[in-house]
Amino acid sequence: MDFKRLLLFFIPWLLYFFLSEYILRKKLHIKKQNRWIYRSVNNTHKMAEIGLIIVFILTNSILGWFFPSTFKYGLFIFLCALYAIRSFMEWKYDRPTREYIITFWSFCGMCVFTVSTFIFL
Repeated sequence: MDFKRLLLFFIPWLLYFFLSEYILRKKLHIKKQNRWIYRSVNNTHKMAEIGLIIVFILTNSILGWFFPSTFKYGLFIFLCALYAIRSFMEWKYDRPTREYIITFWSFCGMCVFTVSTFIFL
């Protein structure tokens, strides 16, 4: 796979993520939180994400050892699961900020991106 094809695949997706977040925030009047680092909603959320990261590392190291070609797909599946946990926890415990709408939209976009990556790359 050449670099040009890779850029032609990733640049529209990056534009989609940034523009959709910007448009959703403007339309739904959701304020952008001034955070440099993502913060969890509560301790349950933090433990769920840490557990998911540990499972990702273990699974990718084991599968990467036996099936090296599956390593590239593990990252996309991990990101989908991470966005799913984040959107659920924000919806369940932090509804007034309505940040879960942005996260859920990113989750849907990440799922479509993952499927298109499996198909086209």
